[in-house]
Amino acid sequence: MLVRLTDRGQITIPKQVRDALGLRAGDEVEFVADAAGGYRLRKVLRTNPFTKYRGHLTGLAGRQPDELVDELRGDAG
Repeated sequence: MLVRLTDRGQITIPKQVRDALGLRAGDEVEFVADAAGGYRLRKVLRTNPFTKYRGHLTGLAGRQPDELVDELRGDAG
């Protein structure tokens, strides 16, 4: 595929490439140098900052919110 660079240094990524990479408006991409002296376009995958906390509350499943609040306040009894 051939694209043209604008005078502002911008290109339009062809739809076929965007679809193949799963790119949507607002996504970040990076250009990575390869061993042959060229560059590759790669989608930047950011990790969700909450992923590390996933599963921490499974021990509280099924408990009533009021019980939990009372326990945190020291009112359990």
